[in-house]
Amino acid sequence: MDAEDRQHYFVIGSVFLEIVTPIFQNHLQRDYQNRGFVSLQSFLDSQPVKHKLFHLRFKNSCCIDQANCVKKRSLPLNSYQWDLLYSENPACCNQCHCKYAAKSLQISDLDISFAGLILLNCCNLTQGEDHAIRTLRQHKNANFSHNTTGKITKTHYDILWADMEKEVLQLDNTKQDALKRIENRPMDEPLCKRYFTCLLDTHQQLDEINTSFKGMRKTMTELDNSVQRVDTTIKQIETSVEHVDSSIQEVGSSVKSMVTTVQGIRTSNEESNQRMNSTFQKLLDIVQKEITEKDKNQYRTGDHIFYRHKCENKADVLGNNTDICGVQMMDDGRLVFCCSSNLYKLLICNTENFNSETINLQEQPRGITAITKNQIAILFEQHLEIYDTNSKEIIKSIQIPVPLPRWCHYITSTIDNTIIVGATYKLRYECEERKTLLFIIDHKTEKIIQIIDIDKYPNFIHVSNGKIFDYGCILYTYNLNCFSFSGDKIFTKKLPSQPRKMVALADGSWYVVCTDGSIQHVSKDGKHSNKVKTSELQSTKDCVMFINYNLKQRKLVTCDTHIKIFNEID
Repeated sequence: MDAEDRQHYFVIGSVFLEIVTPIFQNHLQRDYQNRGFVSLQSFLDSQPVKHKLFHLRFKNSCCIDQANCVKKRSLPLNSYQWDLLYSENPACCNQCHCKYAAKSLQISDLDISFAGLILLNCCNLTQGEDHAIRTLRQHKNANFSHNTTGKITKTHYDILWADMEKEVLQLDNTKQDALKRIENRPMDEPLCKRYFTCLLDTHQQLDEINTSFKGMRKTMTELDNSVQRVDTTIKQIETSVEHVDSSIQEVGSSVKSMVTTVQGIRTSNEESNQRMNSTFQKLLDIVQKEITEKDKNQYRTGDHIFYRHKCENKADVLGNNTDICGVQMMDDGRLVFCCSSNLYKLLICNTENFNSETINLQEQPRGITAITKNQIAILFEQHLEIYDTNSKEIIKSIQIPVPLPRWCHYITSTIDNTIIVGATYKLRYECEERKTLLFIIDHKTEKIIQIIDIDKYPNFIHVSNGKIFDYGCILYTYNLNCFSFSGDKIFTKKLPSQPRKMVALADGSWYVVCTDGSIQHVSKDGKHSNKVKTSELQSTKDCVMFINYNLKQRKLVTCDTHIKIFNEID
């Protein structure tokens, strides 16, 4: 099995280095030549290109062309790559792209990640080319840049090969024979080892290590200062002990002995280990803080946030159970589909080959929501049930206390152990007047924490990030209304058509699926919205799209006629 996995790595790696890299380099060369640049150096030295690349490495504001300064959520260019492109003129401004000049280098000096980054940010690409380059670059980063085993499993290889073949031919349809030749290539261990070195992103790892050591040096300085303070404290203790009354001299002697022991421990290997462990713990805290700060960064509405990782026909995965009332991605990456036609059931699928396990349900479900890493809540007409997705057993059932005639129709969960259920009931049997209530339930204690009166029957309801959304249509003015739990209006956002589904993203903004087939990206404060530009992230007008985002996996799943999984762009 190891030899087979090694062969898979060799084949895919050969495609990246022998086919994809030259394609990227040729596309880049054609682009700058078509724009009148005689060399790669003159292209890189042009002000717009240099300015864009500068902000892929630095967060400084420039002294010129400030209108085009763009602060990135992450800085994809590492120090090695920047130094390969540009030299510094210390006499110029100390924080602007104007202090750098492009070096003389060849197109062959750019590896696949580097060439792809320049293509995506500085070149004119068609929508198909943009998608293909993003996908191939992401596959390289995900499967090779940090792969220290030099292996790829058969299941992953089959998926990866099909996706790569499609995207390579999108960029250059003459590469079919070259792909076939590499696919049938026998193992060449020396070449595989050389390719392993080329594909492993050592420069990025060294950059990260350098950053970690800077943090470590700072932490060690703080530790040394702490030790000095301990020394001072010990001396103060010794002085105090010496002046203690003679009646407790024996205790004083014991304290002095303890002080000597503490001093010995400070210089022992045991304390060195403790200091090192403390240092690494502080490093982890620093990294966690950086991750937290990154999560606070806001997306620009409408920008490319996700790229398609996988697409399957819904009927091939769900069979006859093509009608669903919800889909959830669990923290371990599994998908859970709630089938609401024919046989009522939950299908729990892995995302490699969509092999599924089943939990049979006794009545028609109305919705689902994940509440822990292996627990999921299913909403029925008058109650909800919580299941363990590993044992496939029911954990508990909770009744929803709504007057008859009633029906529950909405369910979601929050990070603080609460489930939110939307339920509607008729005020009187003989009339059509209705009222909707939101129940906030602690699923551990099964207690109802709060009941919110919506005071109407909304066509659409959604709860996330501590906000309640409903939809109002007046003379074809499609407004998405946002309220607090206390009923105060926060904002109203006009949409191009009626909302169907909605999901919160990592930064607190939302994707709203509309009936016209578009997905609108609404900012956290509701002030901005734009249509999502990702071509494959669009709904089907005559089919309700279900959508779910998992923060831990950083993945988005959609389901209409097809099931699509999208990875978040780094």
